[in-house]
Amino acid sequence: MNKVSVVVPCYNCATTIEKCCISILNQEKIDIELICIDDGSTDNTWEVLCGLKALYPKLIIHKIFNSGVSNARNVGISLSTNEFVGFVDADDTIHKEMYFKMSTELIMENIDLVICNFSTSDTLPKLVGETEYINQNDVLNASLYNSDIQGFVWNRLYKKHIIIENDIKFNPNMKAVEDLDFNLNYLQYANSCTYIQEQLYN
Repeated sequence: MNKVSVVVPCYNCATTIEKCCISILNQEKIDIELICIDDGSTDNTWEVLCGLKALYPKLIIHKIFNSGVSNARNVGISLSTNEFVGFVDADDTIHKEMYFKMSTELIMENIDLVICNFSTSDTLPKLVGETEYINQNDVLNASLYNSDIQGFVWNRLYKKHIIIENDIKFNPNMKAVEDLDFNLNYLQYANSCTYIQEQLYN
């Protein structure tokens, strides 16, 4: 069974984190390791996470002093144990087969990076479209300019060994576009990319 570690940085997200986590924990056809990093929340985010932990013992929760989303994601990567790593924001949800479809591409086609399309509304996402093999220049151009791909990390799935072996980290000193910075560093070592046109991330 495909195995994916999913890192969720959490800051004052008590009203959304349960829905987010359940959408990840209910992934089908795949072994999910969910890691929630509470970045020093001042609301009851930690209490909500503890309640989820009681219901889902495999959920990993970790609390740190407030230091920003980049550091929270770096901590999550360091705690992950699976071959593939993904990121979800605490106020978002994902399709029930998102990580199965993305990890299958990584395995079956020996791809280094998989990107999926996303929906920006609460309506049901469109689950149609072809899978397209693209090169690094395509991803770079799409990340820098307006497109369905853009420079996010939450609609991608990465190979952990590429991240670790090349010491790729989120820059905690950046207050914006830290996703794009991470992706540009990763693309230096990714030999192949796939874009799934289905809107698997919401």
